[in-house]
Order: sequence, then structure tokens, then C-alpha cells
Amino acid sequence: MADIGNIGAVLFDMDGTLVDSEPMTGPVIRAFCREHGIADADYQWTEFYGVTWQQVARRIATDHLQNADIIDMAAELHRIWLRMCKENPPVPVPGAIEAVRKAHARLPTAIVSSAYRESIDLTVDQLGLADYVTCRVGAEDYAKSKPAPDGFLHAAAALHTAPQSCLVFEDSRAGLQAARAARMKVIAITHRSNVAARASQLADRAIRDFTMLEDGFFDTIGRCPRSKSNRQ
Repeated sequence: MADIGNIGAVLFDMDGTLVDSEPMTGPVIRAFCREHGIADADYQWTEFYGVTWQQVARRIATDHLQNADIIDMAAELHRIWLRMCKENPPVPVPGAIEAVRKAHARLPTAIVSSAYRESIDLTVDQLGLADYVTCRVGAEDYAKSKPAPDGFLHAAAALHTAPQSCLVFEDSRAGLQAARAARMKVIAITHRSNVAARASQLADRAIRDFTMLEDGFFDTIGRCPRSKSNRQ
């Protein structure tokens, strides 16, 4: 296990890392395809874990709807996703809520997602974490999505923390690659990862879920304790 220390901020991916929402990807895409008369959208759903709705829309357009507007398609996929999340909120990954709270007690925290901020806001409210997330970074906030490092670098800048002093929790291949490209420490959450078998190669450490973190983990990794007066 790699030594993780001198951390100045903790960045959490959302879907698949904090909430067990990745299994909803398939139903969302199938619902979209049904509405557009596409009957044979038999994708390997895990390939869409950790990527933006625009990337998903671009793939569907290439395969089935060549003249469609990618932005409009992505917005429609997002609306279907939001509707499903409101009707049947995804359950938190074991230990995730407590991990965010404990991290925030010591260090600035961020959620960095390929989802739109509207989805982030909904999940944060559903988990009761509004007071424990210093900043939220969604797909609207950066130019290139995971596996590019842009989202994580945006969060580091917002938290006034050097990238190499950030710790990322991620579950997808694209997310782990993005954290690596940003030169950040990264812990893989393999609860429902599409790269569980390779997680130890892509991350500094791999754990099934947050319950596997040792007691006092966030007390030991920070470069200094964080007082209440420093919270944003």
C-alpha cells in the first residue's frame, strides 16, 4: 500500500464512488433509445462509467442518429437520469457519507463528477452532505472530461491546493486515469468498478468501499488539522 500523506484536499467522484448509481446508466440509455426508435442499442454499459452524457450522446449518434444534435441528446439523457434519481434515489456506497463528513472535518473537500451540477446538487441533498462539501465541480466547469485531468485540476485550483497535495477517491477507469494525469494521489473504490481487477495498477490503493478505511484515516493524511474557522 502506497504511503498517502501531506494531503491538503480530498476530492470525491460521485457516481459509483459515493452513490451506487452506475447500474442506472443502462436503463437511462435504453429509455432514451426507445424514445428515439432505436431497438438494438446493446452496449457494454460499463464502458460509459465515469464519462459525460455528451460522450454517451456522441457514441449513440455515431451508431444510430448521425444527424442528431449532441448537446440536445446529452440534455435529454441528463433529464432521464434526473427523473430516475428522483423516483428511486441510488443508495450510498457503504461508508461514503461518513467518509465525506470525516474528510471535511480535517480538510477542504470537493465532488468532481462527469455529471452536470444539477445532478451533483440533487445527490448532495439526498445524502445530506450540503454542509460537508467545500466545492462542487460538474461537467459544465471544464473543457475536457475524464480521462483528461481538467475536472480535478479545476477543483484543486478552487480549493487553492496544489494538485500533488490532493487525494482522489474514484471508481472508473476514466476517473482513475484523470487523477493520475493530474498528478494526484488516488484511492480506487472497487464496489462496482469497471476496472476492479486492475485497480491496484491504476491507483495508490484499492478498497472495496469506505468501510475499509482504517479508523482515523483522515486524521493522519492531512498536512495539518483544519479548524472550524477555516471551513468554507
